[in-house]
This record gives sequence, C-alpha cells and structure tokens, in this order.
Amino acid sequence: MAPARQIAADVKGRTRMSTDPRTDPIPRTRLAGCLAAATAALAIMAPLAHAGDVKPENVAKVEKVGKVETAPCADRTFTKVFSAWRDKALYTLADGGDFETQALGWTLDGPASIAADSPPFLLGTALGVSSLELPAGASAVSPPICVARGFKSFRFAARSVSADQGVLRVQVLYARGKERSAGRVRPGTEWAPTRKISLAQGLFHVRRRASTTVRLRFAASAGSVRLDDVYVDPRFNR
Repeated sequence: MAPARQIAADVKGRTRMSTDPRTDPIPRTRLAGCLAAATAALAIMAPLAHAGDVKPENVAKVEKVGKVETAPCADRTFTKVFSAWRDKALYTLADGGDFETQALGWTLDGPASIAADSPPFLLGTALGVSSLELPAGASAVSPPICVARGFKSFRFAARSVSADQGVLRVQVLYARGKERSAGRVRPGTEWAPTRKISLAQGLFHVRRRASTTVRLRFAASAGSVRLDDVYVDPRFNR
C-alpha cells in the first residue's frame, strides 16, 4: 500500500490534470473517497509519530503524579470533639495525634520531646497523659494523613510552658511536594483548642471517591509550646 502522503499527492495531481468528468480517469465521487482515506491515514500516523517523541523523563513525571491520588481513605471514626466550643463539625484524629504512643510515626527534630502533660478536657475517648513539647528551634512532622474532598481544616490543643509566650509556626506539606504556611499559633498558659486552620484543599487536587495525603509540620519559633490531640476536619458538617 502506498504511503498516505503519496496517495494524497497523486490524488491532488490528478485533480489538476483533468476537470472534464467525461475524460477524468477518476470520477469525482471516487476522488472524494480517496481524499477522505488519505486524510484519515495521516490522522492515524501523526499521533504515532508524536508518541515516539515522548521523552522518558516526561513519562516518569506522569507516573509520579498518578501516584499522588489513590483510592478512598479507609474507614475512620468521625466525632464532634470540639462541640463544647460551638464547633459541631465532625473530626478524625491524625495518626499518633494524641501522643499517647510516644509520637510513633512522627518525625521529630531538635529538642522535641514527649511531656507528661495533657489537656484536662476530654476530646477523645479518654483523658490522655502525654503531649508533644517543642522548645524554640524544635519541630515535628506528622505521618501522612489521608484526606478526601471536603477535608478543609484541622485544629489541636496547645499551651505555652515558658516565661516567654510560645509561638508555633504551622505548615501543610502536600503529596505533590508543595508546602504552604498555615499561620502561627500563640497559645496561652492554659490548655485550649486552637482556631480552625485551613488545609487549603484546593492545593491537594483530589477527585470524588479518591484521596491523597498531607502532612502537618509544627515548629516552635519562640518560647516553648506543648501540643496535643491533632484532629482533622471534616468530611461532613452538621
């Protein structure tokens, strides 16, 4: 079979040579069919030629992005843990977020440590006995937290335990490698829940019935801060 480009050229040449339907060796109806076939062949060949030009590094990027979004999150318990503070949203505890397992799964840096101290109010199923202490210069990164569409914020309990008021910088780390500052928390000397802090769900780009992960980074820039009971909010509102 002649190449598609050659077919198109032959047909075009014959069109110029004869315009009399009585002497034209290719009737107009047949000519139209040939042109359509040539065009279709070119359309098929073009994507194949382009596919051969895809660079290996571009393929790797596609595969990497594809791994960011996965199946729906596993079932978890959602409760109105902050209802006493007029927050009726449903929350779920971040992995190790109550620090009763010695910050298992968390990445600690600097003089971070587990303190024998916990909020006097009930947020989970029982009062805790431990919290995470971050003196100035210390930081902690949570394990990956599975999130889906609608997970828009998080909050936790905190207090300052130094003469100078503690300042805690909070960041959200996204699966695609981006980082976003979520603001600063300046807790008082008594345990209290923080305000709602945005997860900026527009940055984790997750479709319906799918999920991705985020990690939370806490860094003390002044004083010494203890934090506990890190909850992610919410899949549903009531």
